[in-house]
Amino acid sequence: MICFFLFQLVNLSMLSLGVHKWHRLIYAKLVVFAISTAAMLALVITKAGGGVGPVLTAPSKVHGSEHTWLLVRMIFTSAASCSTFASNAADWQRNSTRPNDPIIGQIVGFPLANLFTNIVGMVVVRPRLIAPFYGSS
Repeated sequence: MICFFLFQLVNLSMLSLGVHKWHRLIYAKLVVFAISTAAMLALVITKAGGGVGPVLTAPSKVHGSEHTWLLVRMIFTSAASCSTFASNAADWQRNSTRPNDPIIGQIVGFPLANLFTNIVGMVVVRPRLIAPFYGSS
């Protein structure tokens, strides 16, 4: 509970900043995201024996309806991040310096970032479904 309230306190303090001051925070988040993504990918590659090939070609331990529901769950999880961005698109437009500034980011940047994140996420999560790289399960 202490961490929850500390998070809320930090979150509320960020709301007192103007949007024009958020760019430093966004760049810091981008650096942390890139480092953590590379670290998770490196961990999986190391656990797999030095290559992504065994991770992607190993047979899945999930079959049948469980496999289908996992796919549906992952599709909805990806759609949730898209819907959050889509609902905030007006904020990006409102806070831009020119009316057409956010268009390139929304048409090119968001789909590419989402694709990259989903691919890395699938590679990182796959060993948990096949389990030989993490010991017995």
